Amino acid sequence: MDMTEFSIIVPVYNVENYLKRCLDSIKAQTYADYEVILIDDGSLDASGSICDAYVEQDNRFKVIHKENGGLAAARNTGLAAAVGKYIVFLDSDDDLEKEALAKIRETMNNGCYDIGSFAARRIDEKRHFLYELRFDDMVGERVFDSKSRERFLWQDFLQYKAGWEVCFHVFCRDIIETHHIRFDEQVKYAEDIPFTFRYMLYVCRWVKMPDILYNYTLRDSSLSRQVRTQDVLEGILYVDYKIMCRELSDAQQTLLYGALLYYFRDFLLKGNGKENGIEGLREALRESEHAKFHRERLRRLRWRERSLQKLYGQEQGREFHRMICRLQKGMGMRV
Repeated sequence: MDMTEFSIIVPVYNVENYLKRCLDSIKAQTYADYEVILIDDGSLDASGSICDAYVEQDNRFKVIHKENGGLAAARNTGLAAAVGKYIVFLDSDDDLEKEALAKIRETMNNGCYDIGSFAARRIDEKRHFLYELRFDDMVGERVFDSKSRERFLWQDFLQYKAGWEVCFHVFCRDIIETHHIRFDEQVKYAEDIPFTFRYMLYVCRWVKMPDILYNYTLRDSSLSRQVRTQDVLEGILYVDYKIMCRELSDAQQTLLYGALLYYFRDFLLKGNGKENGIEGLREALRESEHAKFHRERLRRLRWRERSLQKLYGQEQGREFHRMICRLQKGMGMRV
């Protein structure tokens, strides 16, 4: 029996107002060789019943009802049940363009790629267009050896030039299973980062498609609109960092912390201005319950400016060096 081409993993939790639109977008696909794994994560509304109805209508749909365990656990449940060649993650309040699977399959099979990425459209709850999520400078093919892959991870991936969200990528299940890649269930914020980062460690051929294939709904009740700066700091610069370090050398761990630090600074810059962004980062580090941990990592970042320029480019390397010096000074360290 031939392998199913796609496993579409859809975690479901209290989304009765969005779920039918999501699932109908799958049924409307012009390419039909797929399975849909719905993980009802202990929903308290009608979401579970909606899942059951689709399973009765279409034998490509499966549902797993489980106690609430969070997004990471739900996705892991889906991965354990998946049998497809490719893995697609779809959030239950989002939806796919009807040509999505057909375009992904054509691109991935033509190039024998290990991962494919595509653009998305950000919409509000009334489906009004907000903006596009795309990475135009990254469109095309990348072929990696160990050195170019490492450079890509530090210069592009960890600076969000290729996107971290699993919903904007298609993954090969064989790579996931061979290397036992799963979502860490202790992560409560930005759980995509460690998963995608670990996966990228084994990628040799990567392609970025120019097509908008995913509609990403911004909900007023979305957790992403309620997070505290301190939660983001602890989630990315402590929990995510420690998970991602497991397969890295000491030198790579230092690079990783610096890259995540730079990203977090950019997170704070949005709407705050340059000075307020850096000050916000400095304050968050000082107030962190893991301040000692961050101080030690900052000590390891005592690179010369020339070394940073070689890694990140002249202008960005110089800016990175200034940021590190200011953070070290703000943490009471000698510069």
